[in-house]
Amino acid sequence: MRSLLAQIGLVAIACLFWQQASLAQGWERTFGFPASDGLSDVLPTPDGGYVTVGATQALSGPDRQVFLIQTDADGDTVWSSTFGDGMKQEFAKSIVTDGSGGYVIGGTSISDGISYAFLARTDQFGNQLWLTLSVQDSVQGRQVVRLADGNYALVGSLQRPAPAGAPNSDFFLMKVDDAGSIVWSKTYGGTGFDEGYALAETPASELLLAGLTNSFGAGGYDVFLVKTNAVGDTILTKTLGTTAAELCFAMTPTTDGNYAITGQRETASSSGQDVFWQKLTPTAIKSGGATSQCPVSKPPGRCSK
Repeated sequence: MRSLLAQIGLVAIACLFWQQASLAQGWERTFGFPASDGLSDVLPTPDGGYVTVGATQALSGPDRQVFLIQTDADGDTVWSSTFGDGMKQEFAKSIVTDGSGGYVIGGTSISDGISYAFLARTDQFGNQLWLTLSVQDSVQGRQVVRLADGNYALVGSLQRPAPAGAPNSDFFLMKVDDAGSIVWSKTYGGTGFDEGYALAETPASELLLAGLTNSFGAGGYDVFLVKTNAVGDTILTKTLGTTAAELCFAMTPTTDGNYAITGQRETASSSGQDVFWQKLTPTAIKSGGATSQCPVSKPPGRCSK
């Protein structure tokens, strides 16, 4: 019996050490300059490393620049770069590969308190090739995706003048070609507060936008989905939510052809928030719970109540 208990004890200790090892942190690194720095998005690289992007206050003064870092598999810096207009503040939010070893970065550029969405392309070492600003001002850029046609789309939000200072904005979508020229830009939303955060391209070359709205839905804020054709004209819209608040901040296509969205949910009976995670099939997006169906014949890119 004593031998058996000893064996059980050894097995338990081995399991404990295995569990601790399997849950142990791999590595942790810090990057930056003496002032304020932050990173917003990360991608794996073909060599097993990573490339990450954000904003840095590397120069003296309040202005920020794009901050791009490539590391090896252990998180050690291979190279880093900063770029941007020294008279503006550039806040990079997302990054994708450009198909030829370089990167395209999306975010927001602010000058004299006025914001513009931007897309910037770099070579494989982070050297800026071009940077394109939205024509419209009062725009925040968030997620960029590389499209099947080799061009790029950026989703975000455009603030609109509102009576009595109430928050008022629309989804914003901009398509830019491989050389950095704007192909088109459009807005989507109602009369209230609509914020675009996430974007995906469907197998049919349609664009699926996700974010939040209080223009439509069950009350408060709801998840807001907008599907467009390849030229940005609205095919349909859909809300998901209850009379409480559901806020969508991220979306990704899944390997089985569906879409996963995540964000925050507030309940009427609680002063706090919960994380929510939801998986949507293409069929679910097309049917049920749609607040409005916007045909392509509507004014380009606009969907109203």
